[in-house]
Amino acid sequence: MCSGCSSGHTFDGSLRWCRPRFRVGCHPEVIASSLATAGKVQAWVAGPGGATTAELRDLLSRNIPLLIDADGIKLLAKNADLMELLANRTATTVVTPHDAEFATLAEVAGISRTDRLTDTQALAEQLGDHCGAEGPVHACRHPRFGADHQH
Repeated sequence: MCSGCSSGHTFDGSLRWCRPRFRVGCHPEVIASSLATAGKVQAWVAGPGGATTAELRDLLSRNIPLLIDADGIKLLAKNADLMELLANRTATTVVTPHDAEFATLAEVAGISRTDRLTDTQALAEQLGDHCGAEGPVHACRHPRFGADHQH
């Protein structure tokens, strides 16, 4: 998806990076900041490179597109209030768990495992938005539009 150094080279523009570990000097298109000082953005990515519960809670409360991956998914699985915020969001949200993260989210959500696409549909319905299950076979689901895809 979008991670580390490659994210600055995937589009024409700049990237606001809200993590202190990023080496900005190597990547002039990246603007290091915090959530509080980032200014106007078109979307957020929470998770790769770390995220805190407070940061994810803040991002979930904003009316702006959000992609949740990696550490953000781990935080969702540990915090019922974050899962509830996610389920009640109106802005577009995409959750991209790999198989182990998916299994954890499904367990927390009380979803009994049947098959990849059915499980993805059930989790997307509980989360209220896009859900993708990464792996050798990807499964995607958007509950509002009823779009299912597996490849």
